[in-house]
Amino acid sequence: MERAPKKSSSREVAETLANGAAGMIPVVGSPIAIVLGLVMGYGYNKRMEQWRDAVAEAITDLQNRMDKPLDLEALAEDPDFLDTLVAATRAAQGTSREEKLLALRNAVANSLLPTAPEDDLRLRFIRIIDEMTPPHLLVLRFLNDPRGWYDEHPDVQAPNILSGGKSSILGPAFSALQKEHLTRLLGDLGRWDLAVANYNTVMTAQGVWSPSTTDLGRRLLVYIDVPDPGGAS
Repeated sequence: MERAPKKSSSREVAETLANGAAGMIPVVGSPIAIVLGLVMGYGYNKRMEQWRDAVAEAITDLQNRMDKPLDLEALAEDPDFLDTLVAATRAAQGTSREEKLLALRNAVANSLLPTAPEDDLRLRFIRIIDEMTPPHLLVLRFLNDPRGWYDEHPDVQAPNILSGGKSSILGPAFSALQKEHLTRLLGDLGRWDLAVANYNTVMTAQGVWSPSTTDLGRRLLVYIDVPDPGGAS
């Protein structure tokens, strides 16, 4: 049997509005408020459907790579995992940024591993991810491995320095960011205890190129990376 062609998003929205309006007579509130409510409901439902599919795909992929399959019945009864899933879902409700959604999806899947952080730390990580923007994630990954970042971006010339501050390698890597914006990002990472550095303090080249992430920052990066069933936390 041939499948019906998939409707366009605009057609789905139009039908949602029409169906919703048909059931709203008499209506209460302004027409604009009614339309906004319908559109927000449609957008929310689509976003949650995509989130559920993404989490299911991540868990399925993890299970396929594990030596011992997950006990799904026990999973459904695990209050700590449910806490994590609910917190991640709330965070996913508020963003359309793929980088954050990927981090949240990986966090949920990583919560199923024996090496997962304890429940309170998982919830703390998800709160931080919720506050983060994609540039926060980019800068944190850079600070965790500055040389590796430059190796992965050969189009950006790595500074040749004998001494200087961390700013001397941050500036070229994030030239698209205004200095004030980068300063705020670094301040946030410090406030969350993910990275520690005096970015303008003069130090040797070895010090400049050394990682600036804290133990907490490194653990967060592992938590939001693709799950590794054979890895350690």
